[in-house]
Amino acid sequence: MQSEAEARATSWRRPERLWAQVAFALTGYLLTYAAAWILIGLTGHRREDLGPDFWPGKTLSYWESFLAYLDDGVRVFFLIGIPSMLLIPLFVIWGYRSGVERRGALVTVLLLPTWFLFFAGTLGMLLFSLAAQVVHGLVVMPAPPARPGPTTAPGPAAQGPTPRPGAAPHG
Repeated sequence: MQSEAEARATSWRRPERLWAQVAFALTGYLLTYAAAWILIGLTGHRREDLGPDFWPGKTLSYWESFLAYLDDGVRVFFLIGIPSMLLIPLFVIWGYRSGVERRGALVTVLLLPTWFLFFAGTLGMLLFSLAAQVVHGLVVMPAPPARPGPTTAPGPAAQGPTPRPGAAPHG
């Protein structure tokens, strides 16, 4: 059985595994993004129907309001989702660091496309979108493939203590 480090090193040498990790990361992002917009649609305030002169009219039903939020989610995908999906493969391919430093860098970069939501006017839309980016960066994103390092022969410390001159060998 391979250890996790050996499996990641093997995936770096085998492009099909690397692209499978990219596909897994992008699929995870799409599912996280969709879940966030479903929650935004379920928890958002009810919308008002704008008439032909853009004057607020009647309040939309819950279902119509939910569909309007999902429609907004598709539009916002071009502003948040596409840039994020362009950045994610870079972190999978070149993300040779693991742990907190890599996850922190990924979350920071994934939060950049959400800047315009600070001006969107709804706190729920902002918080759920930020939470989706953070959850993907910290939880959903797979561990990076390890780049194979140089192979060196074990040094004297790895071979054990040096016997004293004149000492009898253990055996």
